[in-house]
Amino acid sequence: MSEIVSMPRINERAPEFEARTTHGVRKLSDYEGKWPVQFSHPAGFTLVCTTEFIAFARHDDFQ
Repeated sequence: MSEIVSMPRINERAPEFEARTTHGVRKLSDYEGKWPVQFSHPAGFTLVCTTEFIAFARHDDFQ
């Protein structure tokens, strides 16, 4: 019998996962106690994603 997986709700912990990234394999638990933001970029070039990356580069504003 397969397990039913759903999106976490407010005040629920996100499920542990690992992903292969351009900076090696990362696990959600690597960021315990921090406020990670996860997003992905499509393989093709799009102006919207580029604009979002530029805005996100201002991460010092969130420190």
